[in-house]
Amino acid sequence: MTEPNPENKPVVHCKAVIKTFQEGNLAVDVLKGVDLALYRGERIAIVGMSGSGKSTLLHVLGGLSLPTSGQVLINDYDINAASQKKRGYIRNRHLGFVYQFHHLLPEFTVLENVAMPLFIRRENRISAFDQASEILERVGLKERIHHKPGELSGGERQRTAIARAVVTRPSCVMADEPTGNLDENTARRIHDTLLNYDDQNGFALIMVTHNLALARQADRVFSLENGVLTESG
Repeated sequence: MTEPNPENKPVVHCKAVIKTFQEGNLAVDVLKGVDLALYRGERIAIVGMSGSGKSTLLHVLGGLSLPTSGQVLINDYDINAASQKKRGYIRNRHLGFVYQFHHLLPEFTVLENVAMPLFIRRENRISAFDQASEILERVGLKERIHHKPGELSGGERQRTAIARAVVTRPSCVMADEPTGNLDENTARRIHDTLLNYDDQNGFALIMVTHNLALARQADRVFSLENGVLTESG
């Protein structure tokens, strides 16, 4: 499959995106013509009230949910025009995801969880484990690779989730309230892990967060209110 050339083009680019949900006879516009371009190495934060549609926007940008209208491009791939199988391919090749809840597979070890996106690519098992081990060492979990998620602290689980998100060396990492379920001190360490790794690898980073301290570390901050995305001055 031929890869589009992303040189000098946005990693993530959405144009006039509208997302409407049907609630009975009522149509609710959660996103109202959102435009956004994000380049490799750039960090943005999206803030807004609970229920403002931040997570919906992230799901649309990541191809997890299709827009009602408008266009979403991931490294020039048109998400709207892609089949479900192709969208899965695009996500695996170009995107990494970190959520508020880690979504680790409890029956697998930390090492196996982190290697899972590489297994999905059908990479050699030894190579996948080598890459996962390297990432886990860099996020400070070298001694925990053979533990299962239930044996980890909340912060360790989230660092494992970050390792899983970046093991494929994505063009963009999308983080949805990545520390929303953690205490303040642990949240700060998770912020540092994510941002320090970004400094070293230069992927684009989209953070949906209610944490203003984290948002202020972004290159640009956007607010989502009443379905409209605006950049903060």
